[in-house]
Amino acid sequence: NKVPNYGANLLRDLMAQGIPVVVFDSQTLMDNSTAYIGTNQEFLGRTMARLLRQLRPEGGIYAMVGRKEGRDTAFINEIERYNHLD
Repeated sequence: NKVPNYGANLLRDLMAQGIPVVVFDSQTLMDNSTAYIGTNQEFLGRTMARLLRQLRPEGGIYAMVGRKEGRDTAFINEIERYNHLD
């Protein structure tokens, strides 16, 4: 089931008026937008783990909600490097 994208009509209206539309991390109207800016998921996963390490240098137990290809593996690999729980 595809979730309806209620912002698509607004974006079409803006583009019809000649207003540039830049899309971030969404494929909504990607072909017709002025630009698309995406996330390097592996870099984000590593960065998330490093930030957690700064917040909890002693390590801990973490839950990952909402998995994204590349991000979850990079996060797990990075967090395991420094998370020394027995």
